[in-house]
Amino acid sequence: MAHVFLTGDRQVGKSRALRRAAEMTGRPVRGFLTRFPTAERGSSSLYMLPADSPDAYDDAHIVGRLENGRMRAVPGIFDTLGVRLLREALNDPEALILMDECGHLEKNAMAFRQAVTDCLNGPAPVLGVLRKDQPWHDFIKEHPRVKVLTVTPYNRAGLADRIVRLLMEDAPTDGPRDMEEELLEWELNGVPQPPVLCSPGDEEALITGLMITGLIVPDIGAIRAMAEKDGVLRVTADTSGIAPDMKARLALLPERPAPEKLPDLDPEALTAGGDGRHTVLLVSGENSFLCRDTGRHNALDKAVGTAARQGIGLTGAVMITSGRVSLEILLKAAAAGIGCICTRKQAGDLAREHAARLGIRIVGPETIRGGSL
Repeated sequence: MAHVFLTGDRQVGKSRALRRAAEMTGRPVRGFLTRFPTAERGSSSLYMLPADSPDAYDDAHIVGRLENGRMRAVPGIFDTLGVRLLREALNDPEALILMDECGHLEKNAMAFRQAVTDCLNGPAPVLGVLRKDQPWHDFIKEHPRVKVLTVTPYNRAGLADRIVRLLMEDAPTDGPRDMEEELLEWELNGVPQPPVLCSPGDEEALITGLMITGLIVPDIGAIRAMAEKDGVLRVTADTSGIAPDMKARLALLPERPAPEKLPDLDPEALTAGGDGRHTVLLVSGENSFLCRDTGRHNALDKAVGTAARQGIGLTGAVMITSGRVSLEILLKAAAAGIGCICTRKQAGDLAREHAARLGIRIVGPETIRGGSL
């Protein structure tokens, strides 16, 4: 049996997908749920509830209390109550073990973490939720039987079916893992656009960057609204909505002088994605943006969009990429104002031919030596 953990932004539907998938398996549920009480009871305490009897709102099940505006862990409760619930789940190999959710309060509960590990090594499938950006989750994510799915508004339809299929699969014990992909549907000024095949997450940044690097809009100021509705990212912007082709973009992009001085950067700053995704690191002054995606174009668009949404300019910025520099990548970089592209691979001949005119210096693997550029 495989294990599946869901992650993603708050209120995106992780717990809803977990509940639906658990029902579809038909297996008895064990493990725990962490919940705030209903509005009538107040919301100053966080409870850990048995998954098979999720109404135990009493003092013995409080794992966190709100103190000075922050949720604090109740000392020892994860290592007692949490461990007990997981040990009971381990005794039922026919069960589905729920862990909803693993957050930040239990990061120092070592007995609880060991119980989680024992469940991952046990015979029963585990279905859980991981709060985003918690380093202590690494041992869960790296377990050979664990598959982590990022839940977004664009892939949650039918997600329960996918979860059940994964839970019933025999998990691989070694070898590379499959990358997550989704078809991001979006429309501009009411007109459907070609769907984008991408890694889940940062969809708004991706489309923002795609519009800027594709010269659909001159900058983020032309984008008036962007919101998801019914699984489609709907954008309103001051534009005709027609993206110029590569030949038109070559004519539209202004000539600029290429920088003479190489950047003082450590290429090791571009860490490996570990799952086959392309990686782009943009450095603009003291600001940096690292993004990963199945497509190198998407990784660049996500980084450009992230910078734009934070109000950070990229004029003269340095880009380090794990992928090949094609003419398309060069044009996207030029539209964003990037001044230097460092690649671990090679650049296409058309990219090198037009780089100087567009004001971009390409630094290839033949220039990278040791730990500096």
